[in-house]
Amino acid sequence: MTLPRITQFGPRLKRARLEKGWGVRRLAELTGVDFRTIYLYEDEARSPNIEAAVRLAQALDCSLDWLCGLDEPAAVQPLRCKAEIRPIGCEVDA
Repeated sequence: MTLPRITQFGPRLKRARLEKGWGVRRLAELTGVDFRTIYLYEDEARSPNIEAAVRLAQALDCSLDWLCGLDEPAAVQPLRCKAEIRPIGCEVDA
Protein backbone atom coordinates (compact mmCIF):
# COMPACT_ATOMS: atom_id res chain seq x y z
CA MET A 1 0.00 0.00 0.00
CA THR A 2 1.37 3.41 -0.95
CA LEU A 3 0.59 6.27 1.39
CA PRO A 4 -0.40 9.59 -0.15
CA ARG A 5 2.14 12.38 -0.04
CA ILE A 6 1.16 14.54 2.91
CA THR A 7 3.65 17.36 2.55
CA GLN A 8 5.06 19.44 -0.23
CA PHE A 9 8.44 19.70 1.46
CA GLY A 10 10.66 18.54 -1.41
CA PRO A 11 9.23 20.71 -4.18
CA ARG A 12 8.93 23.74 -1.92
CA LEU A 13 12.48 23.30 -0.61
CA LYS A 14 13.81 23.28 -4.15
CA ARG A 15 11.63 26.25 -5.16
CA ALA A 16 12.77 28.36 -2.19
CA ARG A 17 16.42 27.47 -2.82
CA LEU A 18 16.20 28.37 -6.50
CA GLU A 19 14.38 31.63 -5.73
CA LYS A 20 17.38 32.58 -3.58
CA GLY A 21 19.64 31.70 -6.50
CA TRP A 22 21.50 29.17 -4.39
CA GLY A 23 22.93 25.82 -5.34
CA VAL A 24 22.51 22.83 -3.07
CA ARG A 25 26.06 23.20 -1.78
CA ARG A 26 25.41 26.81 -0.69
CA LEU A 27 22.32 25.78 1.25
CA ALA A 28 24.31 22.94 2.81
CA GLU A 29 27.00 25.38 3.95
CA LEU A 30 24.43 27.66 5.56
CA THR A 31 22.52 24.91 7.36
CA GLY A 32 25.01 22.19 8.16
CA VAL A 33 22.84 19.70 6.28
CA ASP A 34 24.85 17.55 3.87
CA PHE A 35 24.28 18.56 0.24
CA ARG A 36 23.52 14.94 -0.75
CA THR A 37 20.83 14.84 1.93
CA ILE A 38 19.29 18.04 0.57
CA TYR A 39 19.04 16.37 -2.85
CA LEU A 40 17.24 13.45 -1.19
CA TYR A 41 14.81 15.85 0.50
CA GLU A 42 14.11 17.66 -2.77
CA ASP A 43 13.54 14.36 -4.58
CA GLU A 44 11.31 13.21 -1.69
CA ALA A 45 13.45 10.13 -1.22
CA ARG A 46 13.96 11.12 2.41
CA SER A 47 12.26 13.35 4.98
CA PRO A 48 14.17 15.68 7.30
CA ASN A 49 14.02 15.52 11.07
CA ILE A 50 12.55 18.58 12.74
CA GLU A 51 15.92 20.17 13.50
CA ALA A 52 17.06 19.98 9.88
CA ALA A 53 13.69 21.24 8.63
CA VAL A 54 13.88 24.26 10.94
CA ARG A 55 17.46 25.07 9.87
CA LEU A 56 16.43 24.89 6.21
CA ALA A 57 13.38 27.11 6.75
CA GLN A 58 15.44 29.68 8.66
CA ALA A 59 18.16 29.79 6.01
CA LEU A 60 15.59 30.14 3.24
CA ASP A 61 13.65 32.79 5.20
CA CYS A 62 10.35 30.96 4.93
CA SER A 63 8.01 29.47 7.48
CA LEU A 64 8.14 25.80 8.32
CA ASP A 65 4.38 25.69 7.68
CA TRP A 66 4.91 26.94 4.13
CA LEU A 67 7.81 24.58 3.52
CA CYS A 68 5.66 21.63 4.63
CA GLY A 69 2.60 22.78 2.69
CA LEU A 70 0.59 23.58 5.81
CA ASP A 71 -0.20 27.12 4.72
CA GLU A 72 -3.35 26.02 2.90
CA PRO A 73 -6.75 26.41 4.57
CA ALA A 74 -7.67 23.50 6.82
CA ALA A 75 -10.47 22.47 4.42
CA VAL A 76 -7.89 21.85 1.70
CA GLN A 77 -5.41 19.96 3.86
CA PRO A 78 -5.71 16.18 3.95
CA LEU A 79 -7.50 14.86 7.00
CA ARG A 80 -5.24 13.20 9.50
CA CYS A 81 -6.32 12.03 12.97
CA LYS A 82 -7.44 15.54 14.00
CA ALA A 83 -10.47 14.03 15.70
CA GLU A 84 -8.17 12.08 18.01
CA ILE A 85 -6.30 15.17 19.24
CA ARG A 86 -7.49 16.26 22.65
CA PRO A 87 -5.96 19.21 24.51
CA ILE A 88 -4.56 18.26 27.90
CA GLY A 89 -6.11 20.10 30.82
CA CYS A 90 -8.70 21.85 28.65
CA GLU A 91 -11.60 19.46 29.01
CA VAL A 92 -14.93 21.00 28.14
CA ASP A 93 -17.86 20.32 30.47
CA ALA A 94 -20.68 18.59 28.63
